Amino acid sequence: MNMKELFQTGASFRTFILNQKTAGRGSIMKHYIPMTVKDEDRLEIDKVSTPLNILGIAEGDCPDCQISLAVLEKLISVNQNINLRLITNKDAQGSMESFAGGTIKLPTFIFMNESFEEKAVIEGLPQASMTIDQIAELMRETIKKTI
Repeated sequence: MNMKELFQTGASFRTFILNQKTAGRGSIMKHYIPMTVKDEDRLEIDKVSTPLNILGIAEGDCPDCQISLAVLEKLISVNQNINLRLITNKDAQGSMESFAGGTIKLPTFIFMNESFEEKAVIEGLPQASMTIDQIAELMRETIKKTI
């Protein structure tokens, strides 16, 4: 399966959340709801003028994934040109042998242009050592690289 097909099998943020166990769903929303997008982040993200497709590989019960998903979804919600689709690690197995030597660290976000060519990757964010602002900055800087 190529990246476009894998992306198309992914779920939207909302669908992914609804398919999670109550505890995982609650943890993601606990971070997402009170979060706001800073003006400087909004300005950078508004610069994306062509489709940017992000394939996220995550698990709802993974604490690192919960925070990263909340931050990324909140940031990209300000620009309709940015599309996020999410798959689980199980869904990715067998389809991503060539990616990272076949080992996927959670969470992984693959940023692709409108032709589904890889432009940037964020892999295995260490949330324990990062603040939400640092995660947002990393996401914003990665999006900026794709412009």
